[in-house]
Amino acid sequence: MVRTSLWASEERVLLALRDSLEFVATWYAVLKTGAVVDEVRGRTSATSTAPSAATTTTSLAMLDLALSLWPILAAQPSPLGIDVEQYLAGQEIHDMREDAQVRMVGRRGGTSGVLFAKDVPTGAWKKHRYEVSSKNEALAGNPNWFTVEEFVIWVTGA
Repeated sequence: MVRTSLWASEERVLLALRDSLEFVATWYAVLKTGAVVDEVRGRTSATSTAPSAATTTTSLAMLDLALSLWPILAAQPSPLGIDVEQYLAGQEIHDMREDAQVRMVGRRGGTSGVLFAKDVPTGAWKKHRYEVSSKNEALAGNPNWFTVEEFVIWVTGA
């Protein structure tokens, strides 16, 4: 807690973010909570409303700590999509069914999933872009993936 007046204490949080979509989202999320937001760009002058030396030192120490812990604090990449080699429209998959690079088709729930069940009768399968992979063995047994042969049977009714 940093006492900023005689009447109340307040908590301050330092967020160090580069200019990005995440920065904008964080800025508006903080505003939505009702917090007061202020930005600091570059160095402040001696006549500005810069924080005291003690506060600055504490903030920099916290920033140093956060940066040293970055590998632990940073979100890990999602495993979703790691098997995808390309995205192809269903008609392209049908036409390329003999291509060795197009062996497996991905759709949440696989051939028994709700999404694929809607694609087939409506004909949406022709334009929908599916996940495609050449990794037969690696994806065998994964309920979200099925072979190109299964795909062709389902979409042609053969």
